[in-house]
Amino acid sequence: RLPDETGRLLFEHSLFTGHPRFFGFITSSAAPIGALADLLAASVNPNLGGWPLSPIASEIELQTVRWIAQLLGYPADCGGLLVSGGNLANFVGFWAARRARAEWNVRQKGIAAGPRAPRVYTSKETHTWIEKAADLSGLGTDAIRWIATDAAQRMDASALERAIEEDVRAGHLPLLVVGTAGSVSTGAIDPLRAIHAICRARSLWFHVDAAYGGPAAALPEADPDLKALALADSVAIDPHKWLYAPLEAGCALVRDRALLRDTFAYHPPYYPAQG
Repeated sequence: RLPDETGRLLFEHSLFTGHPRFFGFITSSAAPIGALADLLAASVNPNLGGWPLSPIASEIELQTVRWIAQLLGYPADCGGLLVSGGNLANFVGFWAARRARAEWNVRQKGIAAGPRAPRVYTSKETHTWIEKAADLSGLGTDAIRWIATDAAQRMDASALERAIEEDVRAGHLPLLVVGTAGSVSTGAIDPLRAIHAICRARSLWFHVDAAYGGPAAALPEADPDLKALALADSVAIDPHKWLYAPLEAGCALVRDRALLRDTFAYHPPYYPAQG
């Protein structure tokens, strides 16, 4: 019978991340309450494209974003979105930075209209989302300045400063610095406090990829550099890792909620009037 055959294929040819002897990758098992929530959500099938389309689901998302921000020590009044995973959560921060730090109206004119070529700075240990974001945002991967790491695989803050200074002298536009809070390969945490100080001094956007290690910032004994993700202009985190949500679940946090709206919003006539 078809149900039996489907079940056999599923259970005999799947990787059981919830098994006690599973130690591969960085994917966690889903908590039973998450499986129940998935069932309920699929049954109601809410559309979160706008609050009137699904009032309670929209409020659930807003409250969940607030809880995640509070867990990380990030401002609870930030803007935020639940998205499909870590790649897209990081993309949101990247696009917000592009909107906020470009010297021209990048949404209207595009990247090619800028008087100076944007540059993005990140560690060589950063997840490959950075290349995808640079590509899909129109900057191109040549805009990425790969910053060397130290013996612990952490970004070298001195090398970062030198790279920014070189680009300013060359007539480029330093736009964004990406710090990592828990790299995929080794769990390394970049010197986020030093990176924040550099970004603040030069008015650069500070984004933290905390998709993997972010929840550990809630621990009282967490490394001060990990807790410094609370200083970032934007943060990406994956609830489907340490928070045991079903795959896929990413969360993007942006300190300035008005800027998050400004980065993405359009208002066609079939939308209800904004309050």
